[in-house]
Amino acid sequence: VLNNPITLISIGRHTRLGDVLEQALSGVPFQTMQVEELSGAKTAGARLLFAASADVLGENEQLRALTRRFRCGELRLKGAACAVIADGEQGGALQTDALQLLLAASGAGAACIPQPLLESHRDLKHFSNAGATARKTPFDAYVAQANALIRRLSKFEIERPEPTRVRLISPLTGGPAKDWRSAMTRM
Repeated sequence: VLNNPITLISIGRHTRLGDVLEQALSGVPFQTMQVEELSGAKTAGARLLFAASADVLGENEQLRALTRRFRCGELRLKGAACAVIADGEQGGALQTDALQLLLAASGAGAACIPQPLLESHRDLKHFSNAGATARKTPFDAYVAQANALIRRLSKFEIERPEPTRVRLISPLTGGPAKDWRSAMTRM
């Protein structure tokens, strides 16, 4: 049972990945969010699934822009968990960009689910062998792996950091010391 549903953040125009996500998310509570809506307040305690598709040249500039937002500190993900599914039918740099997104998200405070799902072949060559053993099509094997990643994300325990405690040591005594202690307890 999930306390928070998966938050799906689509990056790029999906074709095949849209079909995969439709089946892989079946029965899993989720909501969608636009990349532009991301903010630290909305991501605290969230389970974020970044779904990125490449354009016809194998690129995704929106994915790179999001990575830059994490790296420059504009967007913090403290207390969030995230995973990536990246699909580039034409190959290209999408796999590298997806891994860079995970590294930047980790640097921004997110806990990243290991083993992202990265596919970059038009014929789903990576899933051809996996599907043959289970008598599944490569597409069905792709959906099954996407669903497994989504399940890992949904079950991931997000560790809540303890609040930072500050101890003030001061030579002040009497009224000023009491004022400082009172101010610090309100923080």
